[in-house]
Amino acid sequence: KKSRAARPRRFQPWAWALLGPMVTFFVVYSLLLGEIFDPDFTNCVVGYWPAYVSPFFFYGATTLYMARRNIAEGARMLEAGIEPVAGDIVWSRKSAGMLVPAAVGAGAAAGLLGIGGGMILGPIFVALDFQPQVGTATTGFMILFTAMGGTVKYLTIGKLSWQMFLWFAAVGAVGGQTGQRLVRRLIQRTGRPSYVVFLLGGIIAVAVVVMTSFGIRQAVEDADCGEDIWAPSTDQFVCEE
Repeated sequence: KKSRAARPRRFQPWAWALLGPMVTFFVVYSLLLGEIFDPDFTNCVVGYWPAYVSPFFFYGATTLYMARRNIAEGARMLEAGIEPVAGDIVWSRKSAGMLVPAAVGAGAAAGLLGIGGGMILGPIFVALDFQPQVGTATTGFMILFTAMGGTVKYLTIGKLSWQMFLWFAAVGAVGGQTGQRLVRRLIQRTGRPSYVVFLLGGIIAVAVVVMTSFGIRQAVEDADCGEDIWAPSTDQFVCEE
């Protein structure tokens, strides 16, 4: 059977058809739990908790489906005699076993710590012998949709103003395009894609230092104000009529 990977289109329509519902689900989920659709839809409502845990089932099923599909696709490519190019991912149970937990961990870390998932997946891609350009393009494409979903969520709960959203969106767009062109010219002049790896490592190192510094500073300020910084907040799980 001819592999779908042999088709000339880089991004298949079926992938957009799958990505669209994933983004739509998160937007609707954020609006629902943000009480935009129904102001009375709080954690005191019976249907709140099934909706609260629904992303685990929806995205979990999607992840397992795509892992099985990609593994089967990789097997068909080998059967058809299509050799993967250098730096391309070879889908197998081993690679899926690395990427699926990494993707879940990246999402959890992004939600808990506010970091970009690419900071975690980037090193994983390097370990899987991705070409640096492929890894950065993949994480950049991924962050576009995860950032959009997170932005919608913060907008709905009133933690982000439209002015700040437009400002950071504009700065991010300009910075992303500028960085992409500078890195491409650097690679073209030097012929060394390894510069992307060094840039990635430097960005992660700076982010770790900055986040740690701000986290310690915030913890000290909260402790000085008499807050118990070690006590977990359970407000989200307590019904207050």
